[in-house]
Amino acid sequence: MTKLTLRKCQQKTYLTLIIIFSLPLLSSWFFYQYHDYFHLKTTNHGRLINPPLQVSQLLNLNPQQHRQWHVLVIQDDCSHDQIDTVLYELHQLHLALGENKNRVSLIVLGHQLCKLKYIYEFQKIVLYNQQSIPLSSNNIYLVDPLGNVFMSYPATIDMLSVYTDLKRVLRASQIG
Repeated sequence: MTKLTLRKCQQKTYLTLIIIFSLPLLSSWFFYQYHDYFHLKTTNHGRLINPPLQVSQLLNLNPQQHRQWHVLVIQDDCSHDQIDTVLYELHQLHLALGENKNRVSLIVLGHQLCKLKYIYEFQKIVLYNQQSIPLSSNNIYLVDPLGNVFMSYPATIDMLSVYTDLKRVLRASQIG
C-alpha cells in the first residue's frame, strides 16, 4: 500500500469512529429538543398537572396529615353503588400499600348526605364536605406532603394504575 491509500484508510477509520461515538449524543439531543413530536409511552398512568395546584389551605389538614401523601377523590355523584365502589377500592389501595400505608392518607370530598353511611365503615378514609376547590369532580388526584396536586386520574381508572404510580412516587420520595 502506498502512503496515500494508507492515509485515506486511516481517515475513513477516524471518521467512522467519530460518527459512531457522536451518533448517540446527537440522537439524544434531538429527542430531547423535539420530544413533543414523538408520542412515546410514559411510565405513569395518570396525567401530570404542570404546574401543580396548591390545595393545602383548602383541605384544612391536621398537622399529622401535613407529613403524608394523599389520595384525593372528589365525588359528586351520590349514587350508593358508585360510592361503595370508590370507597372499597380506596380501602383496598390503602391495604395494598403495606408498610407504606402510614405515609398515605385517603381523602374523599363530597356532599354531607353522601358520606353519612361511610364514616365508621372505613376509619382510614377522611371524608370532607366539598368546598370551592379548583379541581373537577369525579376524579382521583395525588397530593404531595406540601399540599400540591400533581397528578390526576379519571374516576373510571383501575386502582391498580393509581397504586403503581403511588408506589413509584413513594419509593422515590424521601419525604412523607
